[in-house]
Amino acid sequence: MIKLLGEDEGYESSRNFTDMNRIYIFDICGTLYRSNTTFDFLEYFLKDTNIYYRYYNILRKTIVWRLFNKIAVKLLRMDMTRIIALCFLKGYTYDELKDAAQSFYNEYLIPHQNVKVIDSLKSLSLDPHNKIIIVSATLDFIADIISRHVPCQSCYSSQLAYQNGVCQGKLSVDLLGRKVEKIFADFERYFEGVYTDDLSDMTLLEKAKEKNIIVYPKTKEKWERLLKKKGWNANIIAC
Repeated sequence: MIKLLGEDEGYESSRNFTDMNRIYIFDICGTLYRSNTTFDFLEYFLKDTNIYYRYYNILRKTIVWRLFNKIAVKLLRMDMTRIIALCFLKGYTYDELKDAAQSFYNEYLIPHQNVKVIDSLKSLSLDPHNKIIIVSATLDFIADIISRHVPCQSCYSSQLAYQNGVCQGKLSVDLLGRKVEKIFADFERYFEGVYTDDLSDMTLLEKAKEKNIIVYPKTKEKWERLLKKKGWNANIIAC
């Protein structure tokens, strides 16, 4: 597995994938698991120990806050909900977060697996000509744990900033809506397949021969409109 790299080191060049025969890309949140893994982890990790996070968790779910954040994302390209939430991780070491993520995986993510997608990944991994790459905007320590439990050759995620192994409560690399820009910008081949539920993964899907869309009731109409507009044929996996 390729090491999860921070901004100072840079991601391994996508040119290193050119020796691979068939490349399959899998998202994590909403795709492999029925979970927004960043916020579900934060709630799992902090709800019983940090009263301020409990109040913030209530606030971020209100209509007023959601409207504010939607405007911030649209005008400033800043997800304020996520930026503020990550501040609550400041002061924890990477090892502490990874240990908590392992418990989170066992107790929360396993029961929330998208079994059809996990089975597809495992089936594809049996063919030595297939290479599985996990690409997600989730946090590094969460992606690290997940990549140890599913068969994959590489795993890329957003990266928290650390100083002497201690989290600074902010990101050094953010893959949210920037997966192609950050990782595959110089990748000229088409992926054999992409599995995602994320509406912001359109640039990844444009590079895919086989488009596998995980659709939830709340995103069904949006995906139908987008696929019709693009004129794409896609495999729909209903959840």
